Amino acid sequence: MRLLAGMTVAVILLATADGVQAQTAPPVSENRAFVETRSGDRSWVIGNGLVALTVGIDRLGQMEVTGLTNPASGHDWVRQAAAGVKPAPRVPQTSILAGLRYTRSTTASFDGGVRLDLVFDDEARGLRLTRQLRVYAGVPVVESSSVLEDVGARAVDVPALETWSMTASPGTLTWIAGFTPRDAAREPFSVVREEIGGVPITIESSGRSSGEALPWFCLESGAERLVGGLLWSGPWTLQLTPGASGVQLSVGASRMATALEPGSRLETPRGIIGVASTDGRSAADTIRQYVELVLRGGQALRPLVTYNTWFVYGADIDEAAMRTEIDRAARVGAEVFVVDAGWYLGAGAGGRWDFASGLGNLTADPEKFPSGLRALADYAHARRLLFGIWVEPERISLEVSARLGIPASWLATEAGRYDPGQPASNQTHAQVCLGAQAARDWLVGRLSELLDKTQADYLKWDNNIWVTCTRTDHGHGAANGPFVHVQGLYDVLSRLRARYPNLLIENCSGGGNRLDLGMLAYTDVAWMDDRTSPSIRVRHNLEGLSAALPASYLLSFVMGEDGEFDPALWVRSRMPGVLGLGDGSTAALEEVTAGISDYKKLRDFLLSPATYLLTPQVSGLTPSAAWDVLEQHSAESGNAVLYAFQTLAGIDHAIVYPVGLVSDALYDVESLDGQIVGHATGEDLMVLGIGFSRAPESGAQVVLLRRVGEAPGASGVK
Repeated sequence: MRLLAGMTVAVILLATADGVQAQTAPPVSENRAFVETRSGDRSWVIGNGLVALTVGIDRLGQMEVTGLTNPASGHDWVRQAAAGVKPAPRVPQTSILAGLRYTRSTTASFDGGVRLDLVFDDEARGLRLTRQLRVYAGVPVVESSSVLEDVGARAVDVPALETWSMTASPGTLTWIAGFTPRDAAREPFSVVREEIGGVPITIESSGRSSGEALPWFCLESGAERLVGGLLWSGPWTLQLTPGASGVQLSVGASRMATALEPGSRLETPRGIIGVASTDGRSAADTIRQYVELVLRGGQALRPLVTYNTWFVYGADIDEAAMRTEIDRAARVGAEVFVVDAGWYLGAGAGGRWDFASGLGNLTADPEKFPSGLRALADYAHARRLLFGIWVEPERISLEVSARLGIPASWLATEAGRYDPGQPASNQTHAQVCLGAQAARDWLVGRLSELLDKTQADYLKWDNNIWVTCTRTDHGHGAANGPFVHVQGLYDVLSRLRARYPNLLIENCSGGGNRLDLGMLAYTDVAWMDDRTSPSIRVRHNLEGLSAALPASYLLSFVMGEDGEFDPALWVRSRMPGVLGLGDGSTAALEEVTAGISDYKKLRDFLLSPATYLLTPQVSGLTPSAAWDVLEQHSAESGNAVLYAFQTLAGIDHAIVYPVGLVSDALYDVESLDGQIVGHATGEDLMVLGIGFSRAPESGAQVVLLRRVGEAPGASGVK
C-alpha cells in the first residue's frame, strides 16, 4: 500500500473567494544602491529603497550610527538621546581605538552595490582603521567590517574589535540556542524570546560558532524587525546594554586579541543588520536575498536527496557492500551517495564505530576497496548519482602525523596538550592549526589530490575537535588561535571552491556546532544533528534553525524509528529541509521511495522558499502543542506548501493562518497527491485560515497552495 500518495484528505478549507481587498505599499526603488555625503564630509547615508543607514563623525572624531531606517515604513531604529538625558552606556570598546581620528572617506560602486570606507588615523602610534560599509541593490541589509593596519614602526597589542555597534530601540529579542546550550534545560536549537528590560544581556559561544548559541539575533519593536548576524564560525559575543536612550547593541568575534606587527593588518569578520516590517514575513526572509545574492553569489542551494552509509555500517564498509548500497540508493531515487567515515587505511581498528583510527590517511584501504574509490565513483555516476566521501581535514592521528612527517609546529596545543579533554597519557589525535600558512597549503594540496584521484562530486567536511591553540610558533599569538584558525578554514575552503567550482561541500561539525552565515558562504548543505531521529526532534531542529538559515541548507536523515509505524511522518518531517536517507533496508522502503518522489515534486514547486513557523516550535522532550505547522513560500512562483504534524493525540483538529501570500491572488488548495480541496484568495486564506483534521493513515499532512491567477475584480497590486 502506498501510504504517501493515497492518503485521506483531511484539510478543511475555511476561506472563500469573496471579499478581496487590495493592499497597497509605498513605491520604493529596490534596485539602486547609493551613498550620499552630507554635512561637509562628516555625515553619510548609504542604502537603497529597502534600508538606509546614516553614520557620522562624533565630537571625538569617531564613527557613530545616527540612523537605521526602513524607507517603506519610515521607522528609524536608532534612538537619539533627548536633551538632558545621558546617552546609553557604550559597551566598553578597546582602548586601542581611543586615539584614532577621522581623516577621510572614499566611496565606490561595484557590480550590484556600493561601498563607503571611513578612514581613521593615529599618527603617533602608526595605526589606521578603515570602517567598511556595503549595501547591495534590492537587499534590505547593511554589511559592516573593519580593517586595522599597523602603518608605523613598532608592534601594537590589539584586543578584540567589535564588528557592529549602535543604540537601538528596545523591544523583544529573539535568539537561537546552540547545539550544546549553556542552560541545560534548553533543547538544542530552541528559539528563545525575551523582553529587553533593565538588565544587560550577553549571548555568546566560546568555541565553534553555534556551540552555545547561533551568531544571529532578531529585535522586534511594534511592527518593525531588525535582524543581525555575524559571518563567523568561531567564538563570538553579542551584548545588549539597556540605557535611558535605548539599547546599546554590540556584536563581534572574541578571542582575536593579537600583536599587530608593522606592515600587517587585522580584519574583523563581516556583520550584517537588516530591517523590515514584520507583516507576516519571517526573520530569515529579511536576509534571504542577502544569502542568495551576496553570500552565495547567485548560486542557488541544491537540496539533493542524500544517501549516507554511516548509521547502518559505521566503519565496517567494503567495496561489495557499497556497490549494493549504490544500487539501492539509485532505486529509491537518491541523488547523492556518500561513503562516510571508514574508507581509509586504519579505520575501524577499534571496532565498527571507530573512525578515529587512521585519521589523516587519505588513501583508501586496499583490502576494503581493491578497485579504489574512483571505480566506486564511476559505478555511482553510471547510475546517475553524485559521489561523495567523508573527510575530517582539521584533525589527524598522531601516529599518522608522525608517519607523514607533519611538523609538530602545525599541530594545535592548549595548555601543552593536543587534546585538553584527555589526560597526558591518552593524547592520540591533534587539530591541524590552520593559522599556519604551510599547513593550509599542505591541506589544500592533499584534498586536491584526493578529489582529482577519486573524481568525487561531494565532500562531507566533518569537525569533531576544537582546540583553543595557545602556541606561538606557527602564525598566531597565544590569545588569537581560534580567530586565525577560522580565517585559515575560510582560506582553505575558498581555494577549493576556486579550483573545483562544481564541488558540493557538506558542513558537519560533530553535529551542528558550526552553523552560521560564514559557513553558508563556503558550503552547500549542513548536517544538523547526529541524532537524526525521532521525527519530532528533527522537526524541532528545523523549526529553530530555519528562523536564521535557509531550510534548503539543513540536512537530516530518514531512519526507521521506534514507536508508531508511520513512514509518511518519518519522511515528511524531513521534507522542509534537505532530505537524506540513512537506512535503505528499512521495512518501509516502498513508502520512503514514494516520499522521495513527492519531495522532488515539492522542490520543483517551491523555488528558493522562505520558511515560516505558524505554530509554537515543537519540543522533542516535552511536547506541549497539539500540532506543529510549517509554511514554505516561494516569492518567485507565488506557490506555498503547508507541512502539518499532529504532535499530541486526542486533539484531532487545528486551524492555521498562512502568511506571505498575495492578497488578491487566487490559489488552488490541494493535497500532495493532487486532489483539489478548494479555491480561495490569498487574503481569505491568511485571515480565515485552513483547518486540519487527523488523517487515519498518518500524523503528517502536506497541503499545496498553488497560485493560479488573480481573483475576479482584483486590482493587480501585489
